[in-house]
Amino acid sequence: MKTALIIVVHLMTSLKREFLELLEKDKEFRYTVAGYLGILEVLNRLDKLSEEQVKLREELVKLSEEQMRLRKEQIRFREELVKLREDFNKMYKTFNQRLSRVERTLEKLTVDIEEEARSIIKYELKKLGIDMELTSLTLPELEVNIYGATSDMCIIGEAAIR
Repeated sequence: MKTALIIVVHLMTSLKREFLELLEKDKEFRYTVAGYLGILEVLNRLDKLSEEQVKLREELVKLSEEQMRLRKEQIRFREELVKLREDFNKMYKTFNQRLSRVERTLEKLTVDIEEEARSIIKYELKKLGIDMELTSLTLPELEVNIYGATSDMCIIGEAAIR
């Protein structure tokens, strides 16, 4: 009887080892056993979740790649914006310099023409025997280029560039 018991224990140990090996190596056997234990449903869901996780990881990789592409493009746009700003500032500086020269030239021309007009009118008045000092007159809302007055005469005029 002792021998039969040893044989049974040995068979049980061997069967147990084979059973564990099959569970470890054979997926179908593992699922069959799990099904008998009511775990098959859970394992199937876990497999589906694992597949979904792989898909989500692939999508995440794609999104990361797209994000990197967008970052590179954003950096490129920022660099272009800096260059445009520099170009604009150079143009603005050049424009202001040229505009200042044009304003100075126009101001000089205007003053020269006003002086010339006062000189000619004074000369013509002298020919008529009238000695009058001509200047410009600046009022709060108005500037008169040619102005002169005596006790019995007043001259008001405007000099303009054609």
